[in-house]
Amino acid sequence: TETHQWVPALGITYALGIDGISAPFVFLTALLGWICVLASWVAIDRKVKEFMVSLLAMQALMLGVFCALDLFLFYVFWEAMLIPMYVIIGVWGGDGRVYAAFKFFLY
Repeated sequence: TETHQWVPALGITYALGIDGISAPFVFLTALLGWICVLASWVAIDRKVKEFMVSLLAMQALMLGVFCALDLFLFYVFWEAMLIPMYVIIGVWGGDGRVYAAFKFFLY
């Protein structure tokens, strides 16, 4: 575990760790990241570097979601994870991707 005081006045800490429940989710997230890279190897043909950066950022933030031990930190990671997801849907999505990205962003 890693724990530091973040906002002491509100009792918010920066607390990361892996327990028995989050360990399988961390493993599956890491495995799914490799599967996504392999699946997109031939499917993504434009702006490949930007796609991989977005995918890596989303995976890192998802790992943060599963490792967060503080509710506020969990919320920060969860909301930040939506940003690369929005970019992936809006740029590399299929037909109606702009509508889907805005609909995803509004809810």
